[in-house]
This record gives sequence, C-alpha cells and structure tokens, in this order.
Amino acid sequence: MKSALSLSLLLFVSGSYAATEATYINPAPLDAKQIGQVSFFKAGSATQSEVIESLSKKSDALGGTHFVVTSLNAADTTYATANVYHLN
Repeated sequence: MKSALSLSLLLFVSGSYAATEATYINPAPLDAKQIGQVSFFKAGSATQSEVIESLSKKSDALGGTHFVVTSLNAADTTYATANVYHLN
C-alpha cells in the first residue's frame, strides 16, 4: 500500500514537473523515440523531488527530452526506473 501511495503521489505531483532539460511526462509524446532507460536507488527513503531530479539528470545525460517513470519501490529502500525518450 505504501508503494502504491508513493507512486500515486509521485505521478500526481510530478506530472508537470520540468527539470533541467528532460521533462517528466506520461504518456510519452507519440513522435518520441525511446533511447534508453535510467534508474534511481537509495538505501532508506527518498523524497519524490530526489527521485525525479536524479532521473531527470540521468535522462539529460542520455540526450533525452522526456522520461516516463515505469517502476517505483519505496519500502526499505527507494528504487525507481524510467524510460527515456527523445523528441525528433
């Protein structure tokens, strides 16, 4: 239940979150091409800002313009993954 609540809050709050360059968006734009995946890991709890900021920076490093969170676990450790997209 805690993971589901965390994911719901993460998706709700960060739905329009714009980072340095890569932007969290769900779903990805239709003309975007998936260019990779990124992940976040932290022992213990992490704030949603930490998760989004880390995924965004890693997406930027891949040359992505958007990313979509595909998994989130916020139990004893915080772990998240995201697909990275580039708009053509």
